[in-house]
Amino acid sequence: MTERSVNPLFSTALWLPAALASIFLLIIAQFSFLFFHTLAEFFSIIVSFVMFAFAWSTRRFIRNNFLLFLACGYFWVGALDLLHTLTYRGMQLLNEHHTHDDIAIQFWIGTRYLEALILLYSPFAARQKVRGKPIFFLFACISLIITVLVFNDLFPRTFIDGEGLTDFKIYSEYLIDLILLAALISLFRCGEGIRYREKQLIAASIVMTMLAELAFTFYVSVYGLSNIVGHLFKLASYWLIFNAIVISNIKKPYSELLASERRFRRLFENNEVALWNVDLSGVHGELENLRKRGVTNLRQHLYENREIAPALADTIHITDINTASLELFSAETDLDPRAQSEQLMRTLPMSMFVEQLCAIWERQPNIRHEVVFRNVDNEELAAIVSFQIPETILEYANVPVSVVDITQRKQDEQKIWRQANFDQLTGLANRNYFTDSLSHTIDLAERQGDKFALLYIDLDRFKQVNDTLGHSMGDKLLNDAAKRLKENSRKSDIIARLAGDEFAILLSGTGRPEVIEPLVTKLLNSLAAPYDLSGNETTISASIGIALFPEDGCEVADLLRKADSAMYKAKEDGRNNFHFFTEEIEKEALRKRQLEQDLNRAIENQEFELYYQPIETLDAEVISAEALIRWNHPLRGLVSPIEFIPFMEETSLIAPLGEWILKQACQDAMHWDHHCSVPPKVSVNISTRQFQNQNMPALVKQILTDTGLSADRLTLEITESLMIDDEDSTIHQLNSLRLMGVALSVDDFGTGYSSLSYLKKFPVSYLKIDRSFIQGLPNCQEDSALVEAILSMAESLRLQVVAEGVETSSQANYLASLKCRYIQGYWLSKPIPQHDFCNYLNTKLNSHQSRT
Repeated sequence: MTERSVNPLFSTALWLPAALASIFLLIIAQFSFLFFHTLAEFFSIIVSFVMFAFAWSTRRFIRNNFLLFLACGYFWVGALDLLHTLTYRGMQLLNEHHTHDDIAIQFWIGTRYLEALILLYSPFAARQKVRGKPIFFLFACISLIITVLVFNDLFPRTFIDGEGLTDFKIYSEYLIDLILLAALISLFRCGEGIRYREKQLIAASIVMTMLAELAFTFYVSVYGLSNIVGHLFKLASYWLIFNAIVISNIKKPYSELLASERRFRRLFENNEVALWNVDLSGVHGELENLRKRGVTNLRQHLYENREIAPALADTIHITDINTASLELFSAETDLDPRAQSEQLMRTLPMSMFVEQLCAIWERQPNIRHEVVFRNVDNEELAAIVSFQIPETILEYANVPVSVVDITQRKQDEQKIWRQANFDQLTGLANRNYFTDSLSHTIDLAERQGDKFALLYIDLDRFKQVNDTLGHSMGDKLLNDAAKRLKENSRKSDIIARLAGDEFAILLSGTGRPEVIEPLVTKLLNSLAAPYDLSGNETTISASIGIALFPEDGCEVADLLRKADSAMYKAKEDGRNNFHFFTEEIEKEALRKRQLEQDLNRAIENQEFELYYQPIETLDAEVISAEALIRWNHPLRGLVSPIEFIPFMEETSLIAPLGEWILKQACQDAMHWDHHCSVPPKVSVNISTRQFQNQNMPALVKQILTDTGLSADRLTLEITESLMIDDEDSTIHQLNSLRLMGVALSVDDFGTGYSSLSYLKKFPVSYLKIDRSFIQGLPNCQEDSALVEAILSMAESLRLQVVAEGVETSSQANYLASLKCRYIQGYWLSKPIPQHDFCNYLNTKLNSHQSRT
């Protein structure tokens, strides 16, 4: 039910006291009008003073401008009414020195003017900031002026005995009624800041005052009936304003307090946070007793007298708990919920209780602790227990304590922490956690003078398994390998998956090779055992690099780098092996880092140059030229590709360099048109990594477009290993290149995975016999047999053959006898720069013309 739904004027309880008082006064009037008048006036005077006393004493708390303005005004209205009462005919107190009898009526008229003006302006005051003292003294001045005018006979006559009221008195009453009517209108139009109940009661009070003023216009004698009726209306008016101002504002804090308690109870019961009302008065009392006994350091005192804290804990009592507490602690047993909560409080760590006692002792503003305890179902709960430390002794008897369940949050935090620090596939620590642990181990080892070892592990042949059997089987292999690492390591060791098929183990507490080697051998044997991948038995191995602390470094990055370098050395030594880091490995690593820096600079500074070696027929016709890279190092001079090509293929540098070689070779080939009637083709070596990391058909097409070279003048030389790696992807790219018109040649044929099935699948046009088979011709029977077999096979597969490394005329003549159409080698020409190669073509052209 809202405030506006009930009109306070219709309340019987409002009118009954006024009605009884009116009946009593009417009875009194029958015997003594003076007594009637005095009682009626004193009632209004008392109401005025009580209203002022209430408003003035509560002005800083209630902050009701409307109430304060009315109270200041009505105080002086009451003061003037007191003078009116004391000067009334028959009182014989203040009127014995005056010559006329209407002094009381003059005070009445002056007071009613003041009251009407106060009621007229009060709605506007409700919307403004009212300063109590200035308003009070303003009304005091007005009242003083009225008093001076009356006592000095300067106020107009209002009543003549025997004749009745003067015109001034009558017209004043009418004017006062008009002011009151304006006040009534302004109350409803401008009184937005006035509460509904106050507005209704004050409006009724104004109406009663207007009726009283009308009644006072009719009497002839001061003891007449209209005078009695007027005072009764005035009595009702003041009773209404007393209810509007005093009683309403006295009831308001209590009603608001009651509503606040109800809201708090609803909030307390419906809150999802567990809330306890705890009685800590016993704790506070005991702490104060300790303070009086001279204890200054409570923490030290509790440490020396350990029985005190448990005894203090027994003085704590829970006076109330809400529904959320019952749910949080699974309180579904017959045990009283408060007793359950007290029991749970006593399961909290005593150290936390001591901290709370110290906080109370030190008068800190609040307490907040994260705790872990168990509910009645023995389930572990994580919670935040917090409360404000009371400021007064009485508040300790009822302290609200909140218990926020953070179990799910802690679980989520733990989950996030695991995701950030552990590998999702294997459950091992990840690189982030491992490096943090390694850093902590270094700090600890430096302080304690300990040693430890770092193992860097890489699985051999994992890529082939992953590509052949699929990623799901690759994941299973990694998971099985991780389990073997855990099963064959010590509990104190930290095992991590750093990336892909790379793992690391931190062997704490040992730095001696004789202890480490058996552990590493055990790991290698375990990883080399066959794996069952859903019916596919697979065997792999591992290469392990070992770095020691402090011999090999005292920084995380140094130890990881050196263990990684040792691991690559183990791979170079044949895999399924381990290797300790040595200074030689460091020197080799430094050499490679320097080489990488130099190569990056070389690409930026265009320090590379292409040399060309002709491929000719037995009739000395140049049909093609192989592009061979050379590096013009600013300090070392011309560097052989044997020194840097293998390294570049291990890194990402081969891609930009390979692209530059292909584009430059095509550009150079376009210049050969000026030196031959039939310009030769250009043959370019392509790395396996380029096919794996680049879209070669798209790259070749773009370069041919940019340079203008026709596709039939380009031959790409690939190795046999390309036919094994990533077969489906490779076949697709090679077929696309053949459809463009680009020829494909297998370089160094016979040294790799030679297989007729691969030659049948792949769209190659040429086979280049490796120089190792040519060098023994014609005297070596094994080389002769192999070359004859290759030529025979190529003929049957309709492939052209190029013999590489021809250095003597006897080798050339022997190959001619075997009908090998194309040869390449130093017997024809060594690799020469572009300018020299153009001269070489001119010489061949002139020689051919002279023979013709």
